[in-house]
Amino acid sequence: MSFYGIPIILKEGTSVESKETALSENISAIRSISEAIKSTLGPKGLSKMLVDSIGDVSVTKDAFTILDEIEVEHPAGKLVVHLYKIMTKNVITASPNFTILDIVRELEQYQISAIPVVDEGKVLGVVSSDLITQQYILSYLQGHQNL
Repeated sequence: MSFYGIPIILKEGTSVESKETALSENISAIRSISEAIKSTLGPKGLSKMLVDSIGDVSVTKDAFTILDEIEVEHPAGKLVVHLYKIMTKNVITASPNFTILDIVRELEQYQISAIPVVDEGKVLGVVSSDLITQQYILSYLQGHQNL
């Protein structure tokens, strides 16, 4: 088997399916995870009873806890759970009183390319490293127009 002429080595026991079958299974796995947490959301959210491999029971309606506790085998499902954990863990934001230097330090420290500016829970905008660079270059060129 090859992909654009590059040989692909599959794990033992891996089967090759059609695009349609693989897509259908990916959608099904992601939908199952979505259905598991959808009913917990909102003010009328329902609690879920989770039973771990040892038999311990816990009851929760927290989506993060549910996704943290469930064991997902399907690769697309694992990806969704992983992305949810990343996106909800620690959101890095800047406040309007941050200086450009503060924002640059945050971008470097967390190795991210953009940071939302938030005030009282509302997103005012997004500052990116590209935007900072663009504004710096523009400012520099305007100051040196007579070269």
